[in-house]
Amino acid sequence: MKIILKRYIYTLLIMAVVFLSACAGQQKDTCEDDKIDGKWDKIVSNDECSAEERGEAYLALGGFNYFDFINNEEDNLISILGLNKDNWENKRGYFDAAAMQVASIYETGSGTSKSIFFFGSFLAMYTYMTGTLDNGKTSSTTAFDGNIESEEVEQFTGVGVESDSSGDDGTDLVATNDFQFKLNSKYYILDLSSDSLFYDLQADGKRDSEITDPDKTVILAQIASFTELNQIVYMDRLENPLSGTVSDGGDAVITFSETLVGYLDNVEKSLLALGVDASEDAIQQIIEFRANMDNGGQCSQLDDNPGLRLIELFAARSKREEITDGSSYADYNVFTMLELTGLSEDTDFNSTNDAFSAVPVDPGVKMLFKQDTGVYIPYWEDATGDVSDAMNSLAQFDPVNVVAGDGEIVFSEIICASELMSSDE
Repeated sequence: MKIILKRYIYTLLIMAVVFLSACAGQQKDTCEDDKIDGKWDKIVSNDECSAEERGEAYLALGGFNYFDFINNEEDNLISILGLNKDNWENKRGYFDAAAMQVASIYETGSGTSKSIFFFGSFLAMYTYMTGTLDNGKTSSTTAFDGNIESEEVEQFTGVGVESDSSGDDGTDLVATNDFQFKLNSKYYILDLSSDSLFYDLQADGKRDSEITDPDKTVILAQIASFTELNQIVYMDRLENPLSGTVSDGGDAVITFSETLVGYLDNVEKSLLALGVDASEDAIQQIIEFRANMDNGGQCSQLDDNPGLRLIELFAARSKREEITDGSSYADYNVFTMLELTGLSEDTDFNSTNDAFSAVPVDPGVKMLFKQDTGVYIPYWEDATGDVSDAMNSLAQFDPVNVVAGDGEIVFSEIICASELMSSDE
């Protein structure tokens, strides 16, 4: 995979250079003299220099030379900027500082300030993305060669994703004949195999005391008033789809994604300030790219093994630890059948049982987790080792429901983003 600087971005860079070049030489003072002499450090430390002058100086300190760039016939920003593993973080800091100098004035300011904000934002993004991923930290890859290899992505995230050609998602869910329903703020469980009815005092999907007639008949006669209906499903097995242990870099992975989205926002704003219409390909490509990062965890790397997305969904909705204060599990361990079947979970859910035809809500799933003793519990921390290990791998990333376009970037989306922001050469 190779990071490609799109031709439209290169054209915009040239356009921004024109803005800056047109303004050159308009002012003759100490700051301008220092600019001519290349004394960039003096400019950034001189409060009498304008924000635009300091912004240009920071760009220059980062290694960006307008005229070298405009005369360069190649799109290789790595060589133009002189990026390497020892200097990219400092250069990114200079580009960030350049954008910050004009952040408060570029929208209504001169063409120079608009161009500086664009350059600073784009070059900081490019440097950050390249320095983070194209780092050559594995024996089979070369740092800053313009290629982002899968090994480099795996090294950064700390994991590799293994495909399962057999189509097994690594999950065993066992549907039971117990159905949980809610009536007048109380939860009950009906066993369809014996037509027995039980209280579910903590809404955890486990039977409490049995209810007999005449109360049983009165409750079941109100089926049209049920406000929730969930089939109880046991999780007997959950294989971790990650080939290695998740590294301590979990926070870094999330920070990387959030930072890149922030840069994209600034690049989009700078293009609009430069007068690029929102319908132009440049803007639409950036919007599309950002959407591809917030992708719902859908990409070819995960198509063969949806287990990662399943675990992420489970970790987002399930209860980790036991509730000991007597409160309810009502908001935990509940999933729609469509969510699970959509992730290739082939458990035989009993979603069309005639016994519930009068229930006015769609049936869902209430999950319980198997312990080594064979007992099922409503929290996964004390479940079998395979289940707790797999859930914990994703839980440390503070998972949310994996939904495309929701403004949240979670682990499976980052795996896919690396594929979407790279292209085969």
